[in-house]
Formats: sequence, structure tokens, C-alpha cells
Amino acid sequence: MTGIGVFLSQAHNQGALCEKCGAVPEDVETKARSRRPLLAWEHLTRGTRRRHQAAEAVLWALVFASALAPVAWTPALTTVGFVWIITGLWATRAHNRLAPWCPWCRGGGGDQAAAAPGPQIPQAA
Repeated sequence: MTGIGVFLSQAHNQGALCEKCGAVPEDVETKARSRRPLLAWEHLTRGTRRRHQAAEAVLWALVFASALAPVAWTPALTTVGFVWIITGLWATRAHNRLAPWCPWCRGGGGDQAAAAPGPQIPQAA
């Protein structure tokens, strides 16, 4: 099951935003501030290539540990793996929608007064 989650996580990172995912909420600055932990998680686990590789290594370690661990540990390790995957997917989606307003993308994690540009949303044909 965790392997399916890993596949979905990898598939989720492909392609451009659809119109629904790229829709800009009305109170976008407030949403970006309220989702700071998710945006921070996205930058912590995928901010650089090395961080992304480390996060993938942790995820694969959880997959193999849940398969090779004693039976008593398997549910706990599988739960941690699912939480890792779901948090990553949720953080990626939040970051994709709020990237222009992400405080880490705008220079170091602090709120800045400069207005951010709107996202580039593909138009359906």
C-alpha cells in the first residue's frame, strides 16, 4: 500500500496546474499565511535537490522498514509512511496554488509588503 502512495506522490508532481487547482482564492494572502506550515514543509522536503533526495530516502526507508520490520511495528511504520505521503501531497498542492505568495519563495520566510504576481494558469481549449 505504501508503494502505491509513493507512485501517487511521484505522479502528482508531473504536469501543469489545471484550472481548478490554479484558481486564485479571494483572500489569497490570508490563505498563504494560514498555510505557512505546509509551505515550510514543501521547502524543507523539496527546497533543493539534496533536500528532495533526503526526503525521498526517508520515504523509501519507511517503505522498506514497514516491509522488513517485525509484525508488531508494521502498522506504526505504515501509518508514518502514509502521513508522510499525504502531508507531502497536501503541501505540494498548497504550494502550487500559493507559490506567488509563498514567503520562502519571496526571499527567506518573512512576510514582504511587495505585491506578488498572479500565477500562470493554462486555459482550457
